[in-house]
Amino acid sequence: MPKRILAADDSQTIRAALQIAFAKEPEMELVLAPDGQAVLKALQHEPFDLLLLDYNMPGLTGLELCLRVSQHPTSPPIVLLIGQRFQA
Repeated sequence: MPKRILAADDSQTIRAALQIAFAKEPEMELVLAPDGQAVLKALQHEPFDLLLLDYNMPGLTGLELCLRVSQHPTSPPIVLLIGQRFQA
């Protein structure tokens, strides 16, 4: 049975990159969410083995989601993704 990963990022580009990266991993099933509300909704209906959450999302941030989700006894491990643009 594949490991189920729920990844949330408000950037379509990042979600597409995650989809490409995980497509090469047949033992992992990736579910993508565009925001925190979609994460909460998905967690109500399905179990996941890992959450990848963008730290900076509008509405519910990754940190706020982390705090809310981690209060549940069956919470999966959570990885916060933090991206920053650098200027040369």
